Amino acid sequence: MPPPPRTTPLQTISAALATCLLAAVGCSDDDPAGSDPAGASSAEALLRSRQQLDETVWADEVEAGQREAAFVDLWDAIRAADDKFAPLAEFRFAQLTLPSAPASVQATDLDVELLHFAAADQTLSPAEWRSRIDRWKARGWRVVQTDWHHSRFTPADNAGAAPGSEIHFNIHAIRPAGQTAAMLHGLLRVSWTDPPSLEVAELRAARRTGGGFFRPIFTEQHGDGQFATSHPLLVFDLDGDGLSEVLLPRWNRVLRNRGGLEFDRRPLLAHPLPLWEAALVSDFDGDRVPDLLAIAKDGYPHLFRGSAGGRFESPAERCADTEFNLPSVLTAGDIDGDGDLDVWATQYRLSFEGGQMPTPYYDANDGHPSYLLRNDGGGRFTDITEAAGLAPLRHRRTYSASFIDLDGDGDLDLVNTADYAGVDLYRNDGGGTFELATGDWIGERHSFGMGNTFADYDGDGRLDLYVIGMSSTTARRLDRLGLGRDDRPAVHQKRAAMGYGNRLYFGAGNRFEERPAVAPSVARTGWSWGVTSTDFDLDGDRDIYVANGYRSGASSRDYCTNFWRHDIYTGDSDTDPAIQSLFRSELADLNRNAMSWNGYEKNPLLLNALGGLGRFVDVGFLLGVGFGYDARAVVADDLDADGRPDLLVSRSIFDGRGFITELHAYRNELALPAGRSWIALDAGTSGASSAQLMLADGSVRSHWFVTGDSFAAQHAATAHFGLPAGARPVRFTVRWPGGRSLTIPAPEAGKRYLVPTR
Repeated sequence: MPPPPRTTPLQTISAALATCLLAAVGCSDDDPAGSDPAGASSAEALLRSRQQLDETVWADEVEAGQREAAFVDLWDAIRAADDKFAPLAEFRFAQLTLPSAPASVQATDLDVELLHFAAADQTLSPAEWRSRIDRWKARGWRVVQTDWHHSRFTPADNAGAAPGSEIHFNIHAIRPAGQTAAMLHGLLRVSWTDPPSLEVAELRAARRTGGGFFRPIFTEQHGDGQFATSHPLLVFDLDGDGLSEVLLPRWNRVLRNRGGLEFDRRPLLAHPLPLWEAALVSDFDGDRVPDLLAIAKDGYPHLFRGSAGGRFESPAERCADTEFNLPSVLTAGDIDGDGDLDVWATQYRLSFEGGQMPTPYYDANDGHPSYLLRNDGGGRFTDITEAAGLAPLRHRRTYSASFIDLDGDGDLDLVNTADYAGVDLYRNDGGGTFELATGDWIGERHSFGMGNTFADYDGDGRLDLYVIGMSSTTARRLDRLGLGRDDRPAVHQKRAAMGYGNRLYFGAGNRFEERPAVAPSVARTGWSWGVTSTDFDLDGDRDIYVANGYRSGASSRDYCTNFWRHDIYTGDSDTDPAIQSLFRSELADLNRNAMSWNGYEKNPLLLNALGGLGRFVDVGFLLGVGFGYDARAVVADDLDADGRPDLLVSRSIFDGRGFITELHAYRNELALPAGRSWIALDAGTSGASSAQLMLADGSVRSHWFVTGDSFAAQHAATAHFGLPAGARPVRFTVRWPGGRSLTIPAPEAGKRYLVPTR
């Protein structure tokens, strides 16, 4: 899902997500009330039209929202309460039917137990329910956080049956004395009698006892009352000492890694410029020293050439004559085999801004143009977008992009992930000319595309692709009600695909395929932003961490239904003062922070724990990283070189004036089974495209070096592999675009190797 814009054109995209809707609907510092007399009368007519549609087309959905209010109130009360059991005990109902005991318990990695409950078999009165809660409290349990999502509504029928709802809920609880954490996931069926009758129709849980979690290391803030975001979040070993630095270019800050989780906070650039959120670190001028490529607020790409020790002491040089309006993504790679790094530079266009909306909302190609910039040597770039075949869909509203070898033919293809469209895949002919190949390689491509990440999740040696988007409970509820406008059938026909969530495509021969058995465990994480893939528990397979949540306000009451009922039908790609005025009115509660939009969503850590088959279980809360704050960029990196990947997560906060971001670092202190180890390969500025680790049992672990991925982030150029007990490395093989390779024989576990620069 998209963000509306910020207050001035010089502020950034995720900041636009912030002070956001105010600017989107026409408010500014000079016009705090947002007056717009010219469009007011037309806006009133548009608002009356929406009200008429709510009384006819959307009547059942409006009733669903009215029924949902009881669970909005419950959720809000739980968040506000010191004793979070108390609102659960006080919830008004006639009777509650629920399962009495688990039907099965399954052990997985990290001492996590998965509990699956049988059908509901016991019925409690309100008094018996309160007594049950008292027993849980007496045993030391404490509720930490919950969420409640209205996934299905059934209106009353002619036979007199009461309206009904299905509420998906999550309850996260701890018992400190026993060091036990639990995550309950359930489906609550509600019959809207007075008072309602409740049935827990499905229930499962994940439980973990014992120590070893992710521990907070530090929090970085901009300070000085500034609203510049911490994006892009870049991680790179600037000085070649085997420890990654953390770069925050928009804050002109670098956290120089001194080891032992000690960081020196220094200015990044000796001659800083105001920057957008699009930046990368790599060797762009061929001197084997990392440079910083960034798009400045003057609209042009600039190169900050690196010097010894990973410093940027020279003034910026404008390195291309291409001008940008709202740059969003940079990804780099040698697309033509000439030995230097070329760049795909994309842009975003803010929805709602000026009264326009992406059109069509499921295939928008109406944004500011993207550019393919060829490196002519020495870090000077030329626009070759049209000649390279990338012009037709260059106006996507792009949030993430990566050069990567999708088909294993030795050259770098292109993945472009866009809001209001989904993913586009391009095949490289080997010389830097691209052909759209999305339909050749995948099936369903549509989503509110936010980010992408790559790994071999099922251990078959092939590249897999994970594209994250927005999972919408509201969209599913509308589909189950069968609602939609007859005059715009394509809108609701694409609703299921667009609101589906994340898609994991497994490499399968010449295609990438989704697997029905895997999809439920990775698809519906929420409104997802950043994502990272690494082996957190060193068991030999790749896990996934996802950043979630858009806007958490004073209440969990959700704006999302308004978006699906009306906003995606309103206007088109052109600005319109009347629609701008309408949006101002409709978004007023959100802008006052009185309500949420996909708020209070929890970040999942999807542990690849079920037999290495690419099936996942969320253990985020159990490991201390299931945060309920609004998260954005995510990077995993072994910051302290102990072999266990740590986490960097940016947080978005609305403080009443605008959005600010914080950067949080968390150390991986998981207690791992005996015998597990790791090995790493740092590609540095070598320009390598992939690495394979051969083990003594003949199996191969693969990693693809991507310069720019996820959302507003860059991971270090490091291939990090967990080694389960008994795994013995035999050799590393490193490959470059064009076919060159290098073999490193007999690497040792517990060590980090450096790829020689070209």
